[in-house]
Amino acid sequence: MFGAVGLVAPELLLPAIAQRLKPGRTLAFSTPHPQRGGRRAATGDRPRRDYVVLPDHTRLPVARWDFIAEQWQRHLADAGLWLTAAHEFHDARLGHWPTTLLITARKL
Repeated sequence: MFGAVGLVAPELLLPAIAQRLKPGRTLAFSTPHPQRGGRRAATGDRPRRDYVVLPDHTRLPVARWDFIAEQWQRHLADAGLWLTAAHEFHDARLGHWPTTLLITARKL
């Protein structure tokens, strides 16, 4: 399930999470994969413009930080968290591109 990670600037959100997380505890989150649907992964730290579709089919613009695992690793390390795993998930109905990125990290 997607949440605040990816919708809030990581340099703001990850330190706040790390501050509350006890040493040795795990943070797990999922984000839409940056290469979903054949997109190119962002090379910088700027958010990508995207849309959230509401149940009534209204499209709301959002800023989304879509990073590959290596970019998340850097942001996590800056916040005092250690990347322990990154898994790509695919939906065969949507082609060969990954759809979701699941990240786990541990507080040092």
